[in-house]
Amino acid sequence: MNASAPQAVIPLWRDVRILRIAAQLIFVAVVALLGWWLADNMSRGLARMGSHLTFDFLQSAASFALAESPIAYDTDKPYWYAFLVGALNTLRVAAVGIVLASVLGLVMGIARLSGNWLVARLAQLYVEAFRNTPLLIQLLFWYLAVILKLPAVRQSVELPGPVFLSNRGLTVPWFDAK
Repeated sequence: MNASAPQAVIPLWRDVRILRIAAQLIFVAVVALLGWWLADNMSRGLARMGSHLTFDFLQSAASFALAESPIAYDTDKPYWYAFLVGALNTLRVAAVGIVLASVLGLVMGIARLSGNWLVARLAQLYVEAFRNTPLLIQLLFWYLAVILKLPAVRQSVELPGPVFLSNRGLTVPWFDAK
């Protein structure tokens, strides 16, 4: 083939790169129009009912109790305060979960590197079993097979610390103190 021969020009409507970009732009436009239509439909429906989409409800009293609260909370507090309590509870549980998961991961990692055949294989079994099982199945297993089989609150198992284990879960009184 001659190096100076002209390249065949592909028309825009047959160029694969252009078609892919056009398809993506059309998809984004359809999603944006659908979102706009849903928002418009919702605002018209709320206006028809005499309501508006605002955050004014956050100032009204929540009127419900929360089981655990790291800061003082009662039913007279507004919804935004209940949301704050929930966010703080989430951060508290996440912090404990990160620490426990890190310790467990470190122990299992060291156990897998162990020269002891049994310890290494048990750690490998643990890692492979949990790696290949969906989280929802793991949660159901721990709840149905372990947590529900624990004694009731009045007969809870007292662990060192004091830490109590019952069918409501693990309770650390100093962690729940207000």
